[in-house]
Amino acid sequence: MRLTIVVCTYSPEESQFRRTLEAIAELDRRVDGGVDCVIVDNNSVPPVSSLSYVGAFLEANTWARVVREERQGLSYARLRGVAESTGNVIIFFDDDNEPDSMYLVEAQRAFNTHPQVGVWGPGVVEVEFLGAVPDWVDESCRHMFQE
Repeated sequence: MRLTIVVCTYSPEESQFRRTLEAIAELDRRVDGGVDCVIVDNNSVPPVSSLSYVGAFLEANTWARVVREERQGLSYARLRGVAESTGNVIIFFDDDNEPDSMYLVEAQRAFNTHPQVGVWGPGVVEVEFLGAVPDWVDESCRHMFQE
């Protein structure tokens, strides 16, 4: 089973996207069939491929590449990611996600253990606020983040 990670992005916030790329780079890729990663630039200005930290990620992770989707919108970007994938299982990460290092190994185990399931959710979600938020948001809205 080959896995393809698809990350769709539009003019990503650098500190968040950098963390996402670092987490992807740290993934345990010891899975049957291998892994590739498609970053779909959904018409960003400047282009994602021109960002130095993205270039450094791509240089260090030759199993990843950037493609550009000119049609604006997440559906177009995801469809482009699917079209560019080489895997028979596609894993979508948002451009502000930080997957656990064992995510791919566990995803493959889940699909192998339960082949009748076609779609899996993210598993455990932990929300980290990157700035100050009012107490009421933390106390009353955390459930809205699927934590």
